Amino acid sequence: MQLRRLISFALSLVTAAIAVGAHAQTSAAAGTVVVLPQIADITDSTTGWVSTVFVQNPNGTPITLNVTYYTSDQAQSGATVLVCDQLSIAGNTAVTFDPGTQCHLDATYGAVHNVFGMMILEDSTSTYKTNAFYAYSRVEKPSGTIGAGNGFSLEGFPIGNFSSAPADVIGLRRTATSPNYLSNCFVDALGEQVDYQIVLRQGETGALLGTYPQSGPPVTLAPYHTTRVYNVLSAAGLTSGDYSNVRATFVNSDNSAMIGFCTVETPGTGSADFRIAKSIDARDVRQARQACYGMDAC
Repeated sequence: MQLRRLISFALSLVTAAIAVGAHAQTSAAAGTVVVLPQIADITDSTTGWVSTVFVQNPNGTPITLNVTYYTSDQAQSGATVLVCDQLSIAGNTAVTFDPGTQCHLDATYGAVHNVFGMMILEDSTSTYKTNAFYAYSRVEKPSGTIGAGNGFSLEGFPIGNFSSAPADVIGLRRTATSPNYLSNCFVDALGEQVDYQIVLRQGETGALLGTYPQSGPPVTLAPYHTTRVYNVLSAAGLTSGDYSNVRATFVNSDNSAMIGFCTVETPGTGSADFRIAKSIDARDVRQARQACYGMDAC
């Protein structure tokens, strides 16, 4: 009887996992390799954005992380791989760091620079990656700029959360009058080439509004490259008019992991938000608990 109950309980967990699906943003966010999809260090005196990164070590012993910054194709000097200083964190503590300092951006780009892109934090404490940690970042307008203090937050995501599955961002908008909403989208490729399209549909009806690119083959993004599609509605051919509740679907024609996300901003105030593209499934099989529940640590 006891065995039967245990089997029934395990099956109910699997069934629940299949029914609910895996979500792209979750409180189960510890990992040994964590991606921060967008880190900015733009020091222009009027339009600047500056990120602060927070990292927590929930382990009882110290850990060391490798920090790598992959600047965007549209950043100053284009795509660049910056190997930053390692980060050491004592047990059961949380630390913060400034990417500009950690990655020596002034030495590379000068005191005034326009740098943004993806950052990857990776456990390097020992030979094997066994120390999970959490990461979070906040990007905001610095003192002396329009809308100083305004900005948005970006969670750190375990790298296994991402896959080649179609993923959606909902609620995009654009308005010609105040507060002049503007939607921008971004794509990050991880360890393999990504060929992607962004399909825009009306939220209420599902009607096709446009695609990026508007014609021709998908856009090719090399491994560990990141790119921004500024004003994605215009880039998809919607050159005029106000829009709200627009759904952007990131479609990847390769079997390779991709990160899609968008921001909705009000340029006049410096206010913005961040929306990760969500998919039904992801590459991390632990989310479904089908292969290894009750067997091992996967």
